[in-house]
Amino acid sequence: MTIVTNQPEADAANGQRLVKSAERVRDLGEVFTPSHIVNDMLNLLPDEMWRTHPPATFLEPACGDGNFLIAILDRKLQRVTAHTDDPQTRQILALAALASIYGVDISPENILGGHPDHPIGARDRLLSQLSQWHHRTIGTTVNARNRFHRTATWIVTHNIHLGDMLHNNGRDIPIVDYDWDVDAGRVTITWLTIGLIEIHANGGTDPDLLFDDAFTTPLPEPAHTTVWDGLHLLPQHPGRQIDLRDGNVT
Repeated sequence: MTIVTNQPEADAANGQRLVKSAERVRDLGEVFTPSHIVNDMLNLLPDEMWRTHPPATFLEPACGDGNFLIAILDRKLQRVTAHTDDPQTRQILALAALASIYGVDISPENILGGHPDHPIGARDRLLSQLSQWHHRTIGTTVNARNRFHRTATWIVTHNIHLGDMLHNNGRDIPIVDYDWDVDAGRVTITWLTIGLIEIHANGGTDPDLLFDDAFTTPLPEPAHTTVWDGLHLLPQHPGRQIDLRDGNVT
């Protein structure tokens, strides 16, 4: 999982608003990163990070209203478009791309929107970008009743969180891991937490504990895994198989 962080840059020349208010800078340390800096930072990543399947995962621990998340999704969707012309494969790969992006922010306005000065939050921005891509590349419009849109809404609701990563309780933030199985018509979902991921990455030792404490404190319970057929994108057609690795349809 790649973790990206906001950088306090100024970009008055491009007319982008980098600060909402002096109070938010003081209280939240909130300064937005201009789009050209976001793109410059993402350009430093290896090409493999933009593969279509399995998609590389990204976690933005201070995502704001989603500038990094939007740029990451845009690059992933560009690869999906170039990967295959088959509409169903594009839809599935696009949902997998969306599901590989995670974000956390301390501000409700940044995540949920709904404020007069900030009506659209990170979740809705991601959904809007995905819907525009769907209309542009597949040629159909999606709405709230469409299965594709409902699935995407479930994903952003469970991937983009209101929380504080600077405090220890941020390690309790839930993280959903997705295993897309198109042939079986289902997605296997493993419920994790950020703390559990940290422990796994640290070889089973809690990184917040020192010396002997690490051996006396029990690890969290095993992650709960469920298979949820309701998340699959489309009914499977008999005799039709889609290889997510190369986009071939047989």
